[in-house]
Amino acid sequence: MSRTPRLATSLLALAALLAPAPSRADFGEIRRVTAGTAYTYERGEFAVGVLGPLEYGVVDELTLTTHPVLHLLLTPNVAAKWKFLDLGAVAMSMSVGYIQTFLDRDVFPGSAAFFPMLTVPIGKRVSLTAQGGYLLDIGPTAHGATFGGGVAVLASTADLVRVLVQEEWYRDVRGFSRPTVLVTYTRAFYQLRLTAGVAIGRFPIQVGNTPADVQEWPAYPIVDVWWQL
Repeated sequence: MSRTPRLATSLLALAALLAPAPSRADFGEIRRVTAGTAYTYERGEFAVGVLGPLEYGVVDELTLTTHPVLHLLLTPNVAAKWKFLDLGAVAMSMSVGYIQTFLDRDVFPGSAAFFPMLTVPIGKRVSLTAQGGYLLDIGPTAHGATFGGGVAVLASTADLVRVLVQEEWYRDVRGFSRPTVLVTYTRAFYQLRLTAGVAIGRFPIQVGNTPADVQEWPAYPIVDVWWQL
């Protein structure tokens, strides 16, 4: 065999080994829903949205996440979720995350979080998730806790409804924050996903160039187009 066919054969074999597993045309079952649950992507799977995060399955039990749009806004961020237990009837993972902005640190301080997640599937269409752990604000330093939970429901294998509730508590005078509630609906079209919903809570929005120009909105719409490959 000449060197050229051997090289081509080697490259094809390497590509076959490194290629991600074929993605599903829909969600399939509730254990395939990773957002807001203890479940992780399989090795080689990844998802990316126009406004949403980029998620990649390093191995079956480890998913890395980052928001490319925030990097463009000088706000580096990264998160990792490690699923260390999956018994079928229950799954547990450990999540760590970090986000820091270089735009206005007084209004939007950086933060880091470290928390476990517990997900219990109910059949193939419903899952219940609870989470809670440590929260650290960076500049000025403040220690607190983050906790919450959610429910994910597959109305069909291609229609997903999720409700997530998140709360924060700090040791300083802030105490409890206003809970954040996310209600979303996602429709799967083969590898394409369309998500629409609403976030309810307290959201600081910069509308000018000074701290006085920051306004708190009680809600904002969630709309995104993303792909799971």
